[in-house]
Amino acid sequence: MSWTCVLQYREIQKKVLNPACPEPAALGSCLDPHLPACLSEAAYTLLLYDELLEWSDRPLREFLTYPMQTEWQRKEHLHLAIIQNFDRGKCWENGIILCRKIAEQYESYYDYRNLSKMRMMEASLYDKIMDQQRLEPEFFRVGFYGKKFPFFLRNKEFVCRGHDYERLEAFQQRMLNEFPHAIAMQHANHPDETIFQAEAQCIHA
Repeated sequence: MSWTCVLQYREIQKKVLNPACPEPAALGSCLDPHLPACLSEAAYTLLLYDELLEWSDRPLREFLTYPMQTEWQRKEHLHLAIIQNFDRGKCWENGIILCRKIAEQYESYYDYRNLSKMRMMEASLYDKIMDQQRLEPEFFRVGFYGKKFPFFLRNKEFVCRGHDYERLEAFQQRMLNEFPHAIAMQHANHPDETIFQAEAQCIHA
């Protein structure tokens, strides 16, 4: 997972949970199928929007890439997109949960053709759990200290999922590549107020 996607997820989360936000367009980037490093994160972000909707016939206006449609249609579209992203991101268990939810809707409307497709999708996810190799990701704690970081990073700590086979040294270097003006903190002690107020960028990983 790229670090920029972690930041993107946090900002999109704020926008989706706040319908009054005047700039929801960032959500559109999570609909882009050409972001392979962010598939699971995109799924979780779309899920935030999905959870705001009901299975109803209430008409909805155009929004980002979505046309005018009923709330039911948009929620269905979101469910299918989320399942696809969970599938490609190898979060198959989460995809199965959504397969079951949308299958219930198809069954309640006697839409047996789509119900059949969804049951086959669910079965394929079980097959992938059993047959495909899936690496356990490494997680790293990283802190961003100093006044030179943007406000949403400044003096905050995060848990970030690493790339496949990534070790701490490689992760630290990747963070420094993302922030070329930052200084890597070498000591293990928690930063003090001097570091928090410094006119600099200090990364502690």
